[in-house]
Amino acid sequence: MHTRIATQLRSTVFIALLLSAAVADAQTLTGPPSATRAELETALGQRESWAASSSYSSRLRARARLDAQLIRERLREGDFRVGDRLLLRVEGAVPFNDTVTVLQGPRILVPGLAAVDVSGTLRSELTNKLQTAFRQTVLDATVAVQPLARVAVFGAVANPGYQLVTFESRVDELLTAAGGPVGDTRPNRFSIMRGDTVLVDAEGVATAIAAGRTLGELSVRDGDFLTVKPISAPWDRGAILSVVGIFAAPLLTALLIR
Repeated sequence: MHTRIATQLRSTVFIALLLSAAVADAQTLTGPPSATRAELETALGQRESWAASSSYSSRLRARARLDAQLIRERLREGDFRVGDRLLLRVEGAVPFNDTVTVLQGPRILVPGLAAVDVSGTLRSELTNKLQTAFRQTVLDATVAVQPLARVAVFGAVANPGYQLVTFESRVDELLTAAGGPVGDTRPNRFSIMRGDTVLVDAEGVATAIAAGRTLGELSVRDGDFLTVKPISAPWDRGAILSVVGIFAAPLLTALLIR
């Protein structure tokens, strides 16, 4: 009896751990964007332990195996792909302040400083890796780097379209950069999409705005978009009279002819 209760409790705790990370698929499966290598290795060990335990159902063990596979891939391949954009600032004898693109390799090329291989590099490791590489050329080089994403805002906003933003940007800042919602739109009309899939629903977006959560914390990535659905305005008097006229005109004509 006690054994069955303990098993059910462990399964409940495991489900809660999985669901608590379910803000977005990327964060759920491979860890938050800012995760360190040590944190990911710890998460990997947990998933492997869960996957091997007979205390959990086959469905939960399969989920843990999938998590473990994707975490291993992230640890091996890193966070950067060809075409990614970075906001890079280098202070020192050879200053640099501009956006750079991850090139084939993947690598980052900064004229006058270095070409740095970023394969297998996590976001949390990038600043130290670049600073170490640049200081081989410029001893006093100090680096600050922020990955960028193209995120669009569509719908009932003043300036819809794509924006190049940092993952540290908040949802409300993204809306403000798009000119803000127009009309009487409320947060219950907002959602973050990835293609045809809802990444963060209206309730999640409202919570994120209230809590000041960043796009990175929501696992937003390049190409995602925030939609702002307009509220249908009530018909004004003129519109109502126009519709009434459409139906009333034939009736009046028939009465006059008779």
